[in-house]
Amino acid sequence: MRLLFAAALALQGCEQDCVGVGCLERFSAASADLHLGGELARSGTHSPTESSSTIQGTTTLGADWDVSIVPDHLIIGSRLDSTVRVYNPVLGEVGVEQDAKGAMVGEHTTDAFGHRVRTITNVDGGIDLLVTAPLLSTTAAIRHVGAVYRFADIGQGWEGGIDPSTAVLRMQGESPGGQFGAALEVCPDMDGDGLEDWVASATRDESTARLGGQVVLARSSDLEGQAKQLGVSALDTRWDGVDLGGLAGEGLELPVAINLLEGAG
Repeated sequence: MRLLFAAALALQGCEQDCVGVGCLERFSAASADLHLGGELARSGTHSPTESSSTIQGTTTLGADWDVSIVPDHLIIGSRLDSTVRVYNPVLGEVGVEQDAKGAMVGEHTTDAFGHRVRTITNVDGGIDLLVTAPLLSTTAAIRHVGAVYRFADIGQGWEGGIDPSTAVLRMQGESPGGQFGAALEVCPDMDGDGLEDWVASATRDESTARLGGQVVLARSSDLEGQAKQLGVSALDTRWDGVDLGGLAGEGLELPVAINLLEGAG
């Protein structure tokens, strides 16, 4: 069965269509809508809210969600309340916050924990979960350095609460205001050890230029034997934006292998 998933902003609190700068503030909540590909028409239009299953948000959870789709579950990060929740959507029903099977809350409510949530395979064949918190601050004076957390074997869902201190890795940004973890993607094996790697950015890093941004590649071999908590300087591969206000890493694309077939009829 083909599956298609879309996360759509709910129209609560908005009296008319809204587009452009400042629009997001007029939406009070978000919803995550699951669409079964076999039920979608191959042509014409389809409303994103006419779904097979919905997870309905609230104003507390905000309108800025990130989602990972895993077998039988949806993992939803809500940066406004610094929480990641896992749901088991039921076809034909609308789920709410209280229906979450499991949850984890960031170290602080202001960390934007859950800004990005991605799954990644570990060395034992299990599925880990990567979570970013770009507004993490080390002290009151050193703000928004950001961090990426890795949690072992929960990438296919979990039950109950999980403490962020149980992360097997907590990589922290080193530039005040840099917001490490503003973007994050898992990528294919880059070092030949058969394991997936990941790439993340600190879009407001000022190591080279003001708001130039920085992108780092976290190879599994680079992290082998490293401490549970470390800074991005532990990674050898980093790209620094050199232009004023360049915001390098604002968008990261997952590499895709494309086979070109010659002479295909």
